[in-house]
Amino acid sequence: MHGLALVILTTIVPWLEYRAAIPLMVELGIDPMIGLPSILLVNTLVPALALIAAVNLEGWIMRLPLISRLLEVAWRWTARSREKVEKYGYPALTLLVFVPLPGSGMWTAVAVAFLLRLRPLKSILFSAAGLVPSALLIYSLVSFFT
Repeated sequence: MHGLALVILTTIVPWLEYRAAIPLMVELGIDPMIGLPSILLVNTLVPALALIAAVNLEGWIMRLPLISRLLEVAWRWTARSREKVEKYGYPALTLLVFVPLPGSGMWTAVAVAFLLRLRPLKSILFSAAGLVPSALLIYSLVSFFT
């Protein structure tokens, strides 16, 4: 069980996420029927909760001068491009998470969703839609080469 805990902790770390947790799971010999659902669940829920918290704590976050200025700049740009953001923003989140590159996982997707002021639940669902096939692709590749 210690191995699964290590895999879960790896999954939580931004920029590592499932891309590092899946090879670790295979290396530690964890049953993929337990490991993969655990990775997918944790890698979806933890960033999702962070997005929901950020949206709910926006008023407090905006009291921090530097962060407030940065967010206002991003939100002004988003307001000017609202139509494009609404049309392409959600599918872009799916693609962002699907591409298994460092910095392109759920944490990045929820940060982008917050910056673009996309609806949290819809953002989480579209991001998770990219997570599942990407995780299965990584698992297939890792299993093939080990």
